[in-house]
This record gives sequence, structure tokens and C-alpha cells, in this order.
Amino acid sequence: MTRFGRLLDVLCLLALALAAWPGVAADMDDPVAAGFRLTFAEEFSALDASARPGSGARWYTRTPWNGDFGEARFKGALINGTFSVADGVLAITLRKHHPTFWTSGLLASMDPLGHGFAQQYGYFEMRAKLPDGRGVWPAFWLIGAERLKPGAKVTAEVDVIEYYGAKPKRFSSVLHVWSRDGSKPHDSEHRWTPIRPGQLAADFNRFGVLITAETTTFYFNGAPYWSVPTRPDHRQPMLVLANLGLGGGWPVTDEADGAQMLIDYIRVYQASDP
Repeated sequence: MTRFGRLLDVLCLLALALAAWPGVAADMDDPVAAGFRLTFAEEFSALDASARPGSGARWYTRTPWNGDFGEARFKGALINGTFSVADGVLAITLRKHHPTFWTSGLLASMDPLGHGFAQQYGYFEMRAKLPDGRGVWPAFWLIGAERLKPGAKVTAEVDVIEYYGAKPKRFSSVLHVWSRDGSKPHDSEHRWTPIRPGQLAADFNRFGVLITAETTTFYFNGAPYWSVPTRPDHRQPMLVLANLGLGGGWPVTDEADGAQMLIDYIRVYQASDP
């Protein structure tokens, strides 16, 4: 490793340490040891997914409200080899079919009918290896389940990680409260976290968030790096999403064709003594 690489590692660790919020758990290397119990575990020994609402599948393969976003279409579990499972790891593959048509994959833990998993408060984590390349846009995020109810006025969103291949030296975490009826302004708060170029593609990393009634704290490989007061609209059950998107406002190039997001697991925990 070069002297610059070692310095960048030190600066990244220092940034994580300085950003930690006083009074929260120092780390989440072992959530059970930290006083949490496992409530949802997807280890990807197989994939139980469907694009049909009410199917009873564990995962719904589109967003539960309006389908797609970005430059790729999210298709069913068996379409064009979008999803595959091997050795306990899920691969989501981004494919270009002609100059203006791309497909990729998304998993949501709840379908449009409200069937599935959502949890109020707790620790949500994904272990994954993310692709590099301009245009790739992998993400692990949460949406408030109230979004699926008729007449919902806001969408509560927690973006645990969004990684843009056009920005290989950092990843993004965002808190949103989107107004759906225009009755109040959108409320968003954003943070960039520095990384080594290629770090997220070189190996598996853990991306997590701990939501309590008081604070929302983000974790990278078990270490806290950002904590803020929990917004009132985020004090509701949250459903889980993971996807490999395309674009996200950044240029799309052919190097994204064939990119893969590899997910080892998605787990959710709840405090043993809430």
C-alpha cells in the first residue's frame, strides 16, 4: 500500500470516529451481544421473490408504490437472469439490451397490499459487495410502511447507503421526509462518507442503521459514522429495500453492462428490552 493509501485509511477512520454520536453503542460488530434480538434474517440460501402482489413471496421485486426509478427497469425474479443465488450469496445483474433499454433488480420486504415485513425501530443491516463503474447505483434503504396506506401525506425514507459509480471515493447516506400533497416542504439531510476508490467492490462490507425514538445512527462495518435526532415521521414501521439501480442523475455508460451487486445477507434486529 502506498503512503497516500495509508494516509487515506487513517483519515477515513478518523472521520468515522469524529462523526460518532455520544451516548450510542460504540459498535455493532455483534448486535446480539449489544442487546438486540434477530427479527428478520435473509441469508439467501434461495430466493423467494415475485413481481405479483399477494403472491405470499418473501420479497416483492418492484417498489410497492409505482414500480421503477432510474434508467433501468426492475423486472421479475426470473427475467433475463436478473437474480441468481450461489453459495448463500444473491447476485443482482444489470444488463443492457439495446441502447435505451436496461434491466436490473430490486427487492422490497413488503408488497403494495401491505403483505410482508416492516419493523418500528431497531437495527437494519446489509452485507454486500457493490459494483464499480460509471452509471451503477446500488442502494440499501428503508421506507415507512404508512406510505402504502391510502391518503398518506408523506413518504419517510432512510437511505442507509447509495453508491454512485461516478463517485468512487465516497458513498451517500440520506434521511428524507417527502411531502406527497405539497402541504409542507420536503425535509432531507445528507452525508457523504469517504472511502478508498474501489473499496466497496474489493470485498464485502456491512451497511447498517439503528433507529430509536430518539436517534438515527448509521454504521459502516459495525462502526458508527453519523447520528442525528430521529424525525417524527421516521417513528413508524419501516420496510426494507435493496437494489442495483442505474443512473441516479449521473452519466450512464456501457461499462455498467453486466455489473453485479452481491448480497450476503440482510438482517434486522430489535432491542431485547425496548
